[in-house]
Amino acid sequence: MITSVDKRGTAGFVAVMSGIVLFILLPLFCVITQKSIVYHKRITVHRCVDLAVMAAYLSTDGKIAGMGNQVLSDDKFNEIFNSVLCKNLSLDNEFYSLPDSIATGKVEIIILEYENENIPVQIGRKTLNHPYIHCEIIVPIKPDFFINLITQPVFLHENIYVEMPFDK
Repeated sequence: MITSVDKRGTAGFVAVMSGIVLFILLPLFCVITQKSIVYHKRITVHRCVDLAVMAAYLSTDGKIAGMGNQVLSDDKFNEIFNSVLCKNLSLDNEFYSLPDSIATGKVEIIILEYENENIPVQIGRKTLNHPYIHCEIIVPIKPDFFINLITQPVFLHENIYVEMPFDK
């Protein structure tokens, strides 16, 4: 004997489940994914600044490299630092973003300073045992999700500490 199954309420259940997926799970997935993308862009900025500082520092003369803040006033250091940073972040010479850049506007370098006093120094969970260069940079990035809702760029404000090689 075949019994008929009562199908009342199935459309309501489907509507409620569709609403939960559409209005709760999908935005939650977008937020988590956006947070991951911003994290990876932040790591990219750190690596680009690290490479630019190391390239510029290693290109300086050994006498200048040991003189502290004078290394940052060296034209060769600044020229190489700026060119490597612009190349790695896809920026023009004025630090404005190019079409394939992760930045969406002008990248600002707030601080670029050489520190060699009070060594070793504890910064966060990292201990710096050698002289280092501190770079504070602001990079505007565009959101990848909710583009129509978020019209302003998100600003990555990063403090990057690059420890200098001991044997320069």
